[in-house]
Amino acid sequence: MMLPSLREAQANHRRDLAGTHPQVQHLAALARLYIQRSAYQQAAAVYEVLAKRRGGSLPEEVVSLDERLEYFQSAVLQVSRTHTILF
Repeated sequence: MMLPSLREAQANHRRDLAGTHPQVQHLAALARLYIQRSAYQQAAAVYEVLAKRRGGSLPEEVVSLDERLEYFQSAVLQVSRTHTILF
């Protein structure tokens, strides 16, 4: 299995967020900015916020378990990057 390039992954992520709440889009963009600046702990914190969010009454606010799991996995990845750099 071939992994997608960074650009492809970012494009897929933006497309996946197209129908979501604007606040989620902004937080995901903030996490990506932190990653670009190697601020992995801050990125992990943002992903944690995204993963812990609850759904609302509007369709764009509904949070699937798969989405929450993906954000938790992203948070763990960023934390592991922090520890890799420190040691």
